[in-house]
Amino acid sequence: QTPSPTVPPLPEAADVDDTPCNTVDVDMVFLVDNSCNLDASECSIQQQGIATFLAAIKSSAADPRVAYIAYATLNLIDVVIDISDSRFNNLSNPNNNLDPQTLQEFTDRVRNYKCGGADATDLLSGIDAAVTMLQQSVTPETQHRTRKIIIFSNCQHTWTSGDVCYDESLESLVVANQSIEVVVVNIKS
Repeated sequence: QTPSPTVPPLPEAADVDDTPCNTVDVDMVFLVDNSCNLDASECSIQQQGIATFLAAIKSSAADPRVAYIAYATLNLIDVVIDISDSRFNNLSNPNNNLDPQTLQEFTDRVRNYKCGGADATDLLSGIDAAVTMLQQSVTPETQHRTRKIIIFSNCQHTWTSGDVCYDESLESLVVANQSIEVVVVNIKS
């Protein structure tokens, strides 16, 4: 008979650090590959997941500005939510928090976006659209903000383009002497 494992004791209340987390003012562009022909169910699952993730970010105590760009090829780049859209990214509003109705509109816009399809993808054009959006949103009041591009893809051909050599060590782009962090989320189907 195997003995029951010993469960470690829970920490005492005095041992728990309840110091608030440091927050960072951040501008994030979610760049979503829309080039593989997802069926309606797969599309719904993908969009629901991304919408839930973005809602959590917008509901945080931080001060995020969030954009959503769907891309496939050069002619198929769709700005779903612009980082400069003051309804969703209002920096004059304390903590940039959204009221429940506006948050619902924000998530519905992402959730209801229909996945398209193309036989190829143009990641370089998608990144260019995201970088351009981030550059155009810089003002004296926002120049201190951290900038990130988060790329979502579940398409196998995304990384086979001759224009972009994907490298696991890719961490940032430097554009106009400003660093833009790049995070790649490769969704496995």
